[in-house]
Parts: sequence; C-alpha cells; structure tokens
Amino acid sequence: MKSILLTVPKMNGPNGDFILNTHWDREFNNLLQQKSWNVVTPSILLLAAIAQEEGYEVSIADEFFREIDTSVNYDIVCFYTVTPNVKRAYSYARIFKEKGSFIAMGGVHTTFCREEAKDYCDTILIGEGEVIFREFLQDYASGQAKSRYIQVNSGKCLEESPTPLFGLLNKKERRLIPMQTARGCSHNCKFCNVRSLYGNIFRSKNLMQIDKELDVISSLDHVGNLYLTDDNILSDTDHFYNLLDLLGNNTFKWYANA
Repeated sequence: MKSILLTVPKMNGPNGDFILNTHWDREFNNLLQQKSWNVVTPSILLLAAIAQEEGYEVSIADEFFREIDTSVNYDIVCFYTVTPNVKRAYSYARIFKEKGSFIAMGGVHTTFCREEAKDYCDTILIGEGEVIFREFLQDYASGQAKSRYIQVNSGKCLEESPTPLFGLLNKKERRLIPMQTARGCSHNCKFCNVRSLYGNIFRSKNLMQIDKELDVISSLDHVGNLYLTDDNILSDTDHFYNLLDLLGNNTFKWYANA
C-alpha cells in the first residue's frame, strides 16, 4: 500500500517562529500563541478522506499541533502552503525529496505563485481539490503523475466531497473541530481574496452530507466546539437557516465567519 503524508508547516519561515507582534518578547508571543484560538487546517482532513478512498495509507501533520517526522519514508508528501509558511514548506520538501518521496504542493500560495512553487516539488495542485487530488493520486498509482493539475471553479465540486477524516484528529486537535458546509461569498470586497480563489459562485454541501459529518463528529471522544470554516455563513439565507436546524439537533457550541 502506498503511503502519503498531508502536512501543514508552521508559519514564519524555516524556524517556525510564529510572531504575533515583533514588539513583544518571545516568551509573551509563545504564551499568547498557546492561548489563542487554534484549529487544524481543514483541507488535510478532506484530502485524507480522498486518499483513503483511493487505497493509500494516510498520515496527517498540522505542525501547529504535531511534529513533522522527517525520519519516516513516505511515497508522497503533500504540502498545504500559505505565504507565511511556504519557506518552511520548501525546506521540508528538500528533505523528503532527498529521501525519495514524491512532492506535491497546493494551497493559496501555490495557486498564486505557481512558477515559484514548481521549483520545489514534482506536482502542483491549483485550486480546489475534490476532483484534481483524486485524479493526481490515480495518475501517481499508474506511474503517470503530471506536473500540474488545475481545478476550474465548479458548483458541483462540493457534491463530490467525502466526509473528512475527523477521526485522525488527536485529543488536543479535537478541542475545536473544523467543518466546512459551503464555499464562496455573495459579496466582492476589495480586501478579500475569496472570489479570486473560488470565483463568483456560492455553493454548499447538501443537508445529508452535513448531517452525516455532524454524526461522525458526535461519535468521537473528547470533542470540544465546532468552527464552521465557510467564507461567509450568511451568504445564502436558505442554507443558513437549514444549517441552524441541523446544528440545533446537536449540543455543540460553534463559531463561524460572517
């Protein structure tokens, strides 16, 4: 069975020092970081579900919560990149590449800086991953992985989303569980990158998908609260009220963006 690691490096470069304010000393920065509102990057749980369906042995590591073990040999190592963590991702990519791993990169930074990212990996994944990640894994298994996969914005992609592998979260990571019910926003604010990422399309999972995810989360031990990672929970009134009905059948305290 092929093995895959889905990872999110820490932010702020090769040393992983996440500095909230350069005017504060390191001890105070670290204290606030420990007390802050932290959540595992939700995309790695979704991609983990797809990889498992394709027959891969899956490991995850959001470095804010657990170390990335470079002593383990993986067939594929995938990096979720944003600009504050990309230097650290490139550093890890070199290490795993030397060990013989196939390196793939996606995320916001790779999507917008693809020419830079391609110098550090074998494959770049541009855009949302429901379709292209599965295609990439199938191509890799047949020895025909391409150097670039691009998913065009699609209103249907969320209908193809499997239930994320929430069970991979450890006890600490379950204090705040990320859950996405929709993507996109009805607004076009100049300061926001949602439309450049997802296009002018609001789309949501159907109620059966959402209800199933809530059931899976409810079945886990040590569950704390929910963080709904939707770009704007109020984008679609019908979806919002249907979501409230589903959440009302559970006892979770939840947070959302609006």
